[in-house]
Amino acid sequence: MGAPRQAKKFVCKGHVNRWTEEELFFGGDLFFSRLIDEIEGAKNSVELESYIFSKDALGHRVLDALKRAAARGVRVRLLIDGIGSTDWIRSEVENLGERRLQTRVYHPLVWQSIRWVVRLRLLNRRNHRKTCLIDGAIGYVGGMNISATQTAEFSGTDAWRDTSVRVMGPEVALLRSAFNYAWRHHKSLKPEPRRIHATPGALVRVKDSLVNRRQINYDLFSRIQRAKSRICITTPYFVPSFALMRSLRIASRSGVDVRLLLPEHNDIFFMKWVAGAYYSLLHAAGIKIYEYAPAMLHAKTIIIDEWATVGTSNFNYRSFFHDLEVDVVLTHKSSILKLSQQFLIDLEKSTNVTPLAWSRRIWSRRLVEWIMLRFKYWI
Repeated sequence: MGAPRQAKKFVCKGHVNRWTEEELFFGGDLFFSRLIDEIEGAKNSVELESYIFSKDALGHRVLDALKRAAARGVRVRLLIDGIGSTDWIRSEVENLGERRLQTRVYHPLVWQSIRWVVRLRLLNRRNHRKTCLIDGAIGYVGGMNISATQTAEFSGTDAWRDTSVRVMGPEVALLRSAFNYAWRHHKSLKPEPRRIHATPGALVRVKDSLVNRRQINYDLFSRIQRAKSRICITTPYFVPSFALMRSLRIASRSGVDVRLLLPEHNDIFFMKWVAGAYYSLLHAAGIKIYEYAPAMLHAKTIIIDEWATVGTSNFNYRSFFHDLEVDVVLTHKSSILKLSQQFLIDLEKSTNVTPLAWSRRIWSRRLVEWIMLRFKYWI
C-alpha cells in the first residue's frame, strides 16, 4: 500500500447524492425485527449475504422468513461464507434449493476434492459482508451477523453492541451490483475483469477488487489527515497498516481529537493482544484509547468531522487487503448526530486506557503482543 498522499486524485468533495431514507440501529433486536418484517413484505426479490449465519433461534427465524418469501414467488438469494457460516447451513444448500430458495456458499472448503491444494488459496479470501436488499430498493448494511449473540432477546446483557443502517435511494443499485458480482464468482479463483462500480465519492464503498481497495483506503487515509476537529473510530478488530497509523498520528499531532473505541473483551481471544501492541505508539501521538466493557463491541463506524460511515469494514489487514467488505456513507445530519451521540454513550461505558496504566502491564503480555504482531498480515 503506497503513501496516503496519492489519495487526492480519488477524493470527491461533498455528496452528489443523498439517501432518500436513512435509519440507524444500535442493537440487534429492533434491527432484526425490522429486517424480518420487510422480508415478509417483499414483492419481487430478497438478496441476503452474511458472513455468519448461525444455527440458533435467530438463524431459524430469519431462514423461515426467507423460505416463506420464496414460497410465495419472491426471488430469494442467500449468499453465505464458507468459513463464517456453520456446517448446518452448508449441508442444507440442496434442501433449500428444493424450496426455491437459491443458496450459494462463497469460497466453500471442499477438502475431499482433488483440487484441495488449490482451494487452500481461497482460505484467506472471505465474504465478510452483512447486507440484505429488499426489492432492489431497500438496503441493510452493518456489522450484524445472523446470530443470537446480536440480540438481547436471546443473549440478555451479553448481547453484542453493534451498528447497522437501513438506506433507500438510487445507490442501493451499487449494493446489488456488489452482491451480484460475489454471487457469480462465489467459487472463482480468478474473477473476470470488471468495471469499477463504486468510487470513494459514492455513498456505497465496496471493497471487492484491488483497484477499489486502493481507492477507498487512500481516500480514508486522506480524510484522516485532512480532518479539522475530530476522528471517532469504533472497531472490534484493530490491526492497522503503516499508512493508517501514520495518518492517525499526523491528525492527532495537528490538534485533531482522535479517539479509538475498541472492545475490552473480544470474541477472538488474541485480537486484544495484537491491538495492544499499537497502544504505546498511539499514546505517544496523543490519541485516546477506550475499551468498551459491558459486552462484545462489534460495531464498525467512522466519524471524521461531519463525515461518517457505517458498514462491515474493520481496521485490520483482513479488511484492508483480503475480505469482501462494504460501507455506507451517511448523508443526513440527524444520522451523523445520532452516531456521534451513540459514540459518547459507548465511551461512558468504557475504560480510558491511559499511557500510565498501559505502561504497567506485565512483561509476559508485552511478549505475547510482540509475537502476535508477526502474523498481522493474516489477521
